[in-house]
Amino acid sequence: NAYEDIEKTAPYSITCHAKTEIPGPSGKEIADFRKIVNILDKAGYKGYLSIEYEAAEDPMTAVEKFVSYLKEIVG
Repeated sequence: NAYEDIEKTAPYSITCHAKTEIPGPSGKEIADFRKIVNILDKAGYKGYLSIEYEAAEDPMTAVEKFVSYLKEIVG
């Protein structure tokens, strides 16, 4: 479970790559950044979220949408 792995490692994190997709039980799935940011907050993470984009959608449009999504969450 990717979220359990994030929870286990978050207290030791000094950097965090924000990916749009994470491994799921049936392959890649959309990452729930509301959940991930909550995990990072509980662990006391104070660093940046650097975007690492690897999905199929054209990065010229997808990254801009992902940045907007992240800004909405971390406000």
